[in-house]
Amino acid sequence: MNHKDNTLSHLRTAVQDYVYKHMYVSATFWADKAVSLSRDSPEDVYHFIQCLLHSGEYQRVVHLLSTGKWSALGKKHLVFVYLTARAHASCNHWSEVIALLEPAVEDEFPPNVYPNTAPWIGCPLGDLRSECHLIYGISLEKTENYDSAVEHYRKALQYNPLCYEALENLNRYETSIERKADVEKTLKPYLQKLPTKDLRDLVHTVLLSQIHTPTADTPPAKYPGLSENADFLVVKAERLTNLYEFEESYRITTRILQDDLFHSRALLMHLATSVQLKKKAELYRMGHRLVVACPDSPLSWYAAGCYYYCVGKQEEARRMFNKSTSLDKQFGQALLACGQSLAMEGERDHAIAVYSIAATVMKGCHLPKMYIGLEYMLTGNYNYAANSLEQAKLIAPYDPVLLQEIGVLYYHTGNYILAEKFFRMSLNRSPLENGDQCSPEWEVILFNLGQTYRKLGAYEQALQFYKRALHLKPDTPSTMSSIAHVHLLLEEYEKAIFLCESVLNHNSNDQFTCLMLNYAIEELQHQRLPFLTLPTPEKMAGTVDYNVINVTNAPASGLGRSEYLGWINSSLDLQLKKVEEMCTGAAYCQFFDIMFPGAINLKKIKFTTKQEYEYINNFKILQGSFSQLKVEKTIPIEKIVKGKFQDNFEFLQWFKEFYNRNYDPDRSQNEYDPVKVREAAGKKGGVSTRVPSTTPKSSIQQASPAPRAKPPTTKIAAKKTPEPAGPKKERVSASSRPESVNSELEKRLEDAQMIIAETDQKLKEYEIFAENATLDLEQCTKERDFYFSKLRKIEVIVQESYQQGDSVLESIQVILYETEEGFTLPPEEEPQPGFDSQLEDVDGPVGNLAQDETSETY
Repeated sequence: MNHKDNTLSHLRTAVQDYVYKHMYVSATFWADKAVSLSRDSPEDVYHFIQCLLHSGEYQRVVHLLSTGKWSALGKKHLVFVYLTARAHASCNHWSEVIALLEPAVEDEFPPNVYPNTAPWIGCPLGDLRSECHLIYGISLEKTENYDSAVEHYRKALQYNPLCYEALENLNRYETSIERKADVEKTLKPYLQKLPTKDLRDLVHTVLLSQIHTPTADTPPAKYPGLSENADFLVVKAERLTNLYEFEESYRITTRILQDDLFHSRALLMHLATSVQLKKKAELYRMGHRLVVACPDSPLSWYAAGCYYYCVGKQEEARRMFNKSTSLDKQFGQALLACGQSLAMEGERDHAIAVYSIAATVMKGCHLPKMYIGLEYMLTGNYNYAANSLEQAKLIAPYDPVLLQEIGVLYYHTGNYILAEKFFRMSLNRSPLENGDQCSPEWEVILFNLGQTYRKLGAYEQALQFYKRALHLKPDTPSTMSSIAHVHLLLEEYEKAIFLCESVLNHNSNDQFTCLMLNYAIEELQHQRLPFLTLPTPEKMAGTVDYNVINVTNAPASGLGRSEYLGWINSSLDLQLKKVEEMCTGAAYCQFFDIMFPGAINLKKIKFTTKQEYEYINNFKILQGSFSQLKVEKTIPIEKIVKGKFQDNFEFLQWFKEFYNRNYDPDRSQNEYDPVKVREAAGKKGGVSTRVPSTTPKSSIQQASPAPRAKPPTTKIAAKKTPEPAGPKKERVSASSRPESVNSELEKRLEDAQMIIAETDQKLKEYEIFAENATLDLEQCTKERDFYFSKLRKIEVIVQESYQQGDSVLESIQVILYETEEGFTLPPEEEPQPGFDSQLEDVDGPVGNLAQDETSETY
């Protein structure tokens, strides 16, 4: 070795030493001198370019390797092509990266262009193939070409299974469990190329577990040192969060952050569990510390937003999340949190828009699609909700939370069979089936199954699941109230009363439970004091033969709705305005009592009610009376109680015909007074004693790095009538007054009562007259609209055939357009330019405009 080679060797050693010590300025200076001494040796150029990249001089690297004195190296050797691409990527020049690497990655690195080895660097070309595909995929992702980016991430993993960055990016974009399984299947042959079996086992455990739901939180026994590794602990914390074990997950992340405060995955999980546990002080401390230490990190502003979200300052929270996404547009957790903040304030449309952007960024995560489905469900758009939830199910088909949300959707749409199926699937996938102790948050699945079985009429199964839910979360008022509801349906009134009293001890203003308690007490009194009730249908059917005339189909009577309403109101002294109001069933029961006195127990009829379950109760009593008297008619209860006109009108037509054939005035010894009958039944001025059932709960608290809000549940408290203010008046007994005064007062009182009665009678007559006039006006309006539509159709036909010159059509058109002052056809106008030509002048694509508006929102 000559003197020159010895000097160059010392310079190269010094450069490497300075690089190891992170003294990049000195390393760059001496690397430049080594390049000059070696007369642009590729090895020294490579080390000099590495020093420039470490120093952040990216533009200088691009110039030297693209158009500068080393442009030939930048085009010949793949390693310099890769370094140039790295420099462009550091400057966010993604289009330049794609243009530079496309010939290499698309043609799979042709050997005639790039040599297979680079002995002056000492690294085989195979290593650079993986890195080139990785940075090429990142560039495609930044330019929103997501599908192609996924393919190149897969190729990067095939060339180097140890490339975790490619696997992490791939996991965010694979959209189905089948595709993720395909990744694992593809990687297995490449794992066999690793040198040792122990290394293959370790890579399989650490990397491939990330493709599916994180459950592999225990490293192989042969590597005990990995049990305290931060990444393994984070995987364990994620699994516990998915199981709603927030306290244990919080303890694990706290332990990680004590040793490594800026571990990004641990920070995300720590913030998520802190929000779920409402640890406001911890969120404030973490947010303040991160913003001061790392103001350019999106995670810092995300932490600040989580604090404002937790304390209820949603506008400030969204401002923080907006700052986070401005620093990193691919930060999906901030987008999810922003959407949930909007949902907290009822901004459903804006929340859906933000969730849609998050779904694009987080293609491999089912949460954005699931949240979109929940928002559509809350607004009643069940078709859109079903579409979004099905897309989420393609990504996570076995997630128990998602499965139970799909069950809630089917419950709301009335498909209780499918609702029970998905609730069962959710239960089977949840820790509830393992028999182990689990978080009380899973109680929602058991409660929803109880609700579904109650709707299906399987009361024993409903009680079973309600009791399991109550065991998991004791003393829950809503569950205890639901159990009382089932006992009412089973006519187990004593158990219902006991549970209602327990619920009212927790919340005395629970209107649902108060009404059930009143109903249960009333029914229990009827059971224990049977002499207070009217004769039952069974007794009357055994003693009186009414000779019922059955009616199969009601013939066309030609009566309109106003005639039917007039018959009902005059017969029962009611004031019904719509046929739909007959859906309560009370009027039919009273008509049945008119036809067959004593054949129906009016004590059980709810005459003044607005609840569907009481409608069903009334119709069931009527159907029971039908059966006792051999009336061959099945009442379509489920259709009638919905209050739709057509169903109620058809049954009313049948019932009117049935009434006409079976009513016999001689059966009633006295004149039938419908008002007094209702008073005797004890229902005058009464209120409903049942309320609609509660709907299934929705598990809104999700095990995700973003906070999730609970929808508000409002319970209406019964209003009390205030007592009139003012001083109390001393009451004087009538016996202390003189007799003459008493008689005079009684006479005046009788006169006043007569005047009041006459006034009330006139008032009723005026009300009936006004109601009839209103009905007549509605009928006339409908007839007018009907004939107008017919004339309009004739007019269109005439106008279309007018050009044929038919004299008859001309005469019809003249008649159609006649008025008192005469009418002439208007001249035909030239066609005006349509909206299509105007839309062509609008600048800018609509999609970009919508995206800009959405970005301002969040």
